[in-house]
Amino acid sequence: MHKIVLIINSLLLLAACTSNKDLSGLSTASAVLLAVPLAPLAGMHSVVTNESGKLDKQREYWKGQLDPVYLKKDAQIVSRNPQRDAEQVFAQGQVIFIPSRYGVSVYPGLKFALDNEFAEQNQAKINNNPFLVETQNLLAKAPAHQADLSIPYRTNAYWCFQEHANRYKRIFNTRMFELSASSSFNPPGFAIKSFKAKHQCISAHFPPKAKAV
Repeated sequence: MHKIVLIINSLLLLAACTSNKDLSGLSTASAVLLAVPLAPLAGMHSVVTNESGKLDKQREYWKGQLDPVYLKKDAQIVSRNPQRDAEQVFAQGQVIFIPSRYGVSVYPGLKFALDNEFAEQNQAKINNNPFLVETQNLLAKAPAHQADLSIPYRTNAYWCFQEHANRYKRIFNTRMFELSASSSFNPPGFAIKSFKAKHQCISAHFPPKAKAV
């Protein structure tokens, strides 16, 4: 930056000292002076372009790594019947709800007073049920994606997985609540939560809504 200032000052001094007869020298100095500010801008453009190119390459890399994983997960989720799965678990004499993430006290489809103790007990029940362990892993993010939330990856395959996974949890939990409503298993404050789906996934299961004309 100091070098640029020195160059500009030198050119200004040169222009001031140039006589009216030496117009060619003044023209040359003026041309050089006008070119000086463009050098840093050209450098900045190069940096921005390179960063954009790197980000595009990262996106393509993670698309290649994660799309197949989420496409496989999504196909398995869609093939399952969450209502029947809840009935199967309840028939074993267990009341278990699937949380939004491992160990948390948030259950899609239900609203209730937060209770960390209940969350720990509920997760322990899942951990002791091989079918629900497999189900919770199926509904969870891919390990590589979960380990680094800064990964530049968001594709239709991922949005479809998210929508269908959340839908599965809501249906499973509301059916489990209905089955156990007359028992003492449901903690105080539990109730079915109203939900309005917002589809981001473009698939045969949830086709995009027609735009209003």
